[in-house]
Amino acid sequence: MRRVLGTKSRSVLIGLFAVLLSAGMYWFNQEASQIRHIPFFEKQALDQVNFRQLWESFRQKAGISEDARIQDYKLVYDQQGQIESLRFSVLDPMDSGYLKHTYHTCRACEDQEKSIVSTAKQKLEGVDHPQNIEADRFFTMLDTVFRDRFWHREGFSYYLAVSEGIPASVALPGTYYALAETEIRPLPFAKGKDRAVEGVTMQIIGADSPGPFSTDEHNAVNILLEKWSGG
Repeated sequence: MRRVLGTKSRSVLIGLFAVLLSAGMYWFNQEASQIRHIPFFEKQALDQVNFRQLWESFRQKAGISEDARIQDYKLVYDQQGQIESLRFSVLDPMDSGYLKHTYHTCRACEDQEKSIVSTAKQKLEGVDHPQNIEADRFFTMLDTVFRDRFWHREGFSYYLAVSEGIPASVALPGTYYALAETEIRPLPFAKGKDRAVEGVTMQIIGADSPGPFSTDEHNAVNILLEKWSGG
């Protein structure tokens, strides 16, 4: 004689199945995205930071190759040069696609949310080689950008330094500069000409709070890190 499960028994089985399913989904997600805690900064003051050395140490700890390229870099700091938060991604080439490593640290975050590196495999369709600037060169450039208190603009409590890391044609509000080897020089524009540059740029924006940030003629500085050479 066949037994028919009661409503309570069916509910127990359904609940057990849901638990097993969620456990399987968690395992699958862990396979697809690895999360680790790796610090980037040793000190929180910009005038004590060597970006190139910190990147090399971080790269080795995270197992990132020397060919990795930067993407979506965002650094927030205050008027004393104390680092509030940092977020960036790097694209690390593989045989098929790229490993995308995303890093985030925040001085005001809870301890468990500090210095998080998440890694996920992503395939960039139709892209043999991304145009993003090499991470090693990018962080070397930052040592020049943040040298001699260039990062400090009078009249603001907080600053955002942001770069997409990819060559583009941009015409943004604010003053323009160009990185020339180990110097930053004003970038003059002829009168009546559009202020547009082509290349990898970084914008530094001042504000009275650590976010959100918006740009205008008086609170933004644009730096041409690398001129676009085509290709």
